[in-house]
Amino acid sequence: MTEKKQLLLFRNEGKLLATDIENVIRVLKAVFITPLPDAPQHLRGIIRYGEEVLPVIDVSVKLGGAKKKVDLSDNIILIKNSRGKFALLVDEVEGITTAGELTGDEKTFSKGDLIKGVAVSGEELVFLGDSEKFFIESDRVLVDEAAEKVTVRL
Repeated sequence: MTEKKQLLLFRNEGKLLATDIENVIRVLKAVFITPLPDAPQHLRGIIRYGEEVLPVIDVSVKLGGAKKKVDLSDNIILIKNSRGKFALLVDEVEGITTAGELTGDEKTFSKGDLIKGVAVSGEELVFLGDSEKFFIESDRVLVDEAAEKVTVRL
């Protein structure tokens, strides 16, 4: 399958990842994340963005790694999917690129995988994240329940 896509490139734990630019709302520098009581490790907490309160997903944990220590140099990518808006906590955003030939598709990877394909960008392989699977319906329910118990810093 040959297809050109604009992708937002970001790094996390040394891996080059990307998400479709159509799903990206904005990229922010790291901000204070209000923890959520009794939330799973991949749900780091919530942030305020304008009038909205958005859940923050730890990409490291979601991809099977250790909980990320938030650093001032980290980035937060605001994303939208069919369940609403959310934020991804990542090490670094590298920019926007047009991916070349896709070398994988959803059939190549298992249904539960967060990676929906692999693209080639220059000489490097880029793992394409599936924004629909980074923030799923059970996450939305947990966030809504936990958000009622906390106060967000303004």
